[in-house]
Amino acid sequence: MFSEKKLNQIARVRELAGLLGVDIFAHYYQRPEVKLVANYVGGSRGLFRLIQKTLNPTILLCGVNFMAETVARLRPELNVLIPRPDANCPYSETTRASVVWEIRRQDPTALIVADAKAPGAVKDLADALIPLDFDSSYFQDRAHNKRLYVLPGPNPLAQDPYAARLTEGVCQVHHQVELEAVLKAKAERPRALVAANVLCRDEVKARADKVGDSQALWDFCAQSEAKEFIVVAESGLSESLALTFSHKRFYDPGVEIFCPSMKLTNLRDLITALESYQLKAGVLTRFGARAVEGRLNRDLSG
Repeated sequence: MFSEKKLNQIARVRELAGLLGVDIFAHYYQRPEVKLVANYVGGSRGLFRLIQKTLNPTILLCGVNFMAETVARLRPELNVLIPRPDANCPYSETTRASVVWEIRRQDPTALIVADAKAPGAVKDLADALIPLDFDSSYFQDRAHNKRLYVLPGPNPLAQDPYAARLTEGVCQVHHQVELEAVLKAKAERPRALVAANVLCRDEVKARADKVGDSQALWDFCAQSEAKEFIVVAESGLSESLALTFSHKRFYDPGVEIFCPSMKLTNLRDLITALESYQLKAGVLTRFGARAVEGRLNRDLSG
């Protein structure tokens, strides 16, 4: 499946991660080889949940910038290695602090909630942050008849009657799929259930059997008794599902949904991040490798 070069890189990543005791977390949308070397693969919400529980003081996070920013808030004491600091999420950047101030001006009593994809400046100004696991009652109890704005936009709360959608960004990756493509795919496979990312067009979500973020769609496909699914989400999700659940079939809607930002990270980036950490941690001397927290890389005595 992989070239000799990639196989050597995979071996090197595993060697370094093992030596340094670093756990690798990768989003479903990452490249196949990155997910292969990861200790944990999941959607943003699933990874955040795992990272909250990890006892490892150092992790390597393969995703986009808002994920690293959110982890810094969840676990400020954690040492997080970022293989591609330039992996920006354009959708995350559709909301800025100025949007919050404009909502305040128009609706002073509004309750502004930031989800994980919101930039740090928006999180700082929001009244609340979406918890990792939530239900509508969380916000109903806090809204008290106030208008609720969830930034940056479409999210699992979009159907909540308390949620106002005056401002919302558009994810160009998921927005490219039009309803006609989904209907055509459904006509070709009438028994397949449609699982659509919450960032898709409204008309696509209206025809879906399940709407949610990548973690919710994974859970739906994993738990459903159905054998066929049309997954309207970044192609990495279908790829991961197909490898995990070989007895089920996963189809795209006739359009390859590809996120350039999520695909930026490659094995060379992981190696560079781990080697840089190795040097900063003093793991290497000019004579070779030495013990790290009681673990010996190799016996240098001979």
